[in-house]
Parts: sequence; C-alpha cells; structure tokens
Amino acid sequence: MEILMKHFPVEEWIDFVRQVIRRTKRKERMKEHLEQGCKSCSKIVSLWQRVWQTAETETNYRPPGDAVRIAKASLAGSNSTAEQKRPDSLAELLFDGFWPVPEGVRSSSIRTRHMFYRADPLQIDLLIDATWRSWAITCRSQFRTCVAA
Repeated sequence: MEILMKHFPVEEWIDFVRQVIRRTKRKERMKEHLEQGCKSCSKIVSLWQRVWQTAETETNYRPPGDAVRIAKASLAGSNSTAEQKRPDSLAELLFDGFWPVPEGVRSSSIRTRHMFYRADPLQIDLLIDATWRSWAITCRSQFRTCVAA
C-alpha cells in the first residue's frame, strides 16, 4: 500500500534550491519530504539544482568588457536597425554586407560592400569595390521596379 504524500508546488522547490525560503518550518518539511523518498519531487529538485548550477557558472562565460567594447565599435557601421529606416531617408536599407575584419585576421587587398535598398516602387542593388592603398573605387548599381503580385 502506497503512503499518501503531500507534494509541494514546483515554485516552492525552485525557492528551496535557491535557498530563499524564509520559513524554517516549511524548509524542514520539504527536506523531510525528500528524505522520505518522493521520487517525483526528487527529480524536480535535481532538475532545478542543475539549472541553478548552470546559471551560477554562466558568469564565467562572459567575454571581457574590453572585447565587447571593441566588437561593438567594429560593428558600428554595419546593418543596425536604427540605420535601416530613418524618417529623413528616401530609401530603406534592406541589406548591408559590410562586416569589418576583426583585428588580427588577415584580409584581402580589396574591400567590397554590397548594399540593397528599397524606395518603393524601386529596389536598388549597390556594389562598391575599393582597392586597398589606392584611390580607385568601382561602384556598380542596378535598379529594379517592384511590381506587387
């Protein structure tokens, strides 16, 4: 014959794992419940202990602040949502293939930037090639008319 046990809600088990239960009697009853061998509650506690341990070690995987600052600065001119559609702009930037080469990574001598704009009813496909250490820039563009289906 199975003994009827009073189970605790998942939210309380989470607080139990995080050790934020204020009432000592409640905490003791939960501890006793686990010691009595409730498998379903033990599984819940085990799961949330693993989640809590993972969350605790998460800070070890954060990049240094300098690395984040450098990454943000190097991507400042790339395809950000703030630049995509400005109120004073006639065209909406749909794609910008500009990705700056990170420091320490070898790059080719030619820098290419591919941008795609929409200014209804036109689409503008723009390709800019700039040769390194030279003033030569090649700009190719293609205009298309968008027809609604």
